Amino acid sequence: MHLPEERSLAKGLSGMVIVRAYNGLGNQMFQYALGRHLALLNDAELRIDTSAFADDPLREYELHRFKVRGSVASADELAHFREMESVDPQLYLRLRQMSRLFDPGILAARGNIYLHGFWQTERYFADI
Repeated sequence: MHLPEERSLAKGLSGMVIVRAYNGLGNQMFQYALGRHLALLNDAELRIDTSAFADDPLREYELHRFKVRGSVASADELAHFREMESVDPQLYLRLRQMSRLFDPGILAARGNIYLHGFWQTERYFADI
């Protein structure tokens, strides 16, 4: 079931992929591409966590210059995810990149997902 974009996770939306965007535009594009792919695989909404830029005076969020699908994650959505991942870690997954090598298990992730990493291989999004 596909829910409207304006519904928030805090209001009970199931199926949310949140990708942490940070560093320069090239990195943000890889991060977004994996987030978009997982959102499509999960029939989920995509949110982009831009909070890292608050502490980085040299970088800024740049994906807004493009026609990306998804929107910036609200503070409420991020807080709700943090709360729920401790309550139900099987439905709220925090996936952190542990190696620069491709990990096919990432694409098999289901549920509400938070992605943190650079994800710099086209193998994460070649199918879209």
